[in-house]
Amino acid sequence: MLCEFNTDSLVETEELKDVLKEFDTDWLVETEVLNDELNEFDTDSLVETEVLKELLNEFDTN
Repeated sequence: MLCEFNTDSLVETEELKDVLKEFDTDWLVETEVLNDELNEFDTDSLVETEVLKELLNEFDTN
């Protein structure tokens, strides 16, 4: 009886591990997508900041 329980428990543990692996993979993918989006935002923000600096410099010069 104990052997049956242990076997069932092991099977359930393996199934749980598989489910957790899928979750972790999805989570990592979502994190990577978010990182990519943040990187794009940062780049755009830097470009806009540089453009703004140039405009302000022109204004100061004039």
